[in-house]
Amino acid sequence: MPDQDDVFRVLQEMMNRHAFELEEAIEAHHDWREALEHGIATRDWQHSYTEVACDECCKLGRWLHQAADEVRADAAWQRVHDAHVLFHHEASEVVKLAQTDRMKEAVEALWPGSKFERASARLLELLQEWRDAA
Repeated sequence: MPDQDDVFRVLQEMMNRHAFELEEAIEAHHDWREALEHGIATRDWQHSYTEVACDECCKLGRWLHQAADEVRADAAWQRVHDAHVLFHHEASEVVKLAQTDRMKEAVEALWPGSKFERASARLLELLQEWRDAA
């Protein structure tokens, strides 16, 4: 039977790995914004708006959906998951506008105070809070 030090060491390793995964998610989140801006500027899209809407298709989404039960039991998981779903919905709306040649609206959809910007900021805030608590 493992002693208390072994249990603590395993839990600490788990939390460190968890914080690292969240840090990667924060970095990937910034990449999304840049990809949207690039797509609008160049009209070069790697994904359709229906693909962008899929919250399980990115690295963070796969991690959230494959998280261990102890991670899913954390209330922060549910908050991040829900914010992540909303973020993908709003990002797909931006892509849909751009892919249907509504470029002015697509640009405006990235402005401060927009639905996308609010969803993006909220997801980033929750990821940072979860990372800092890990």
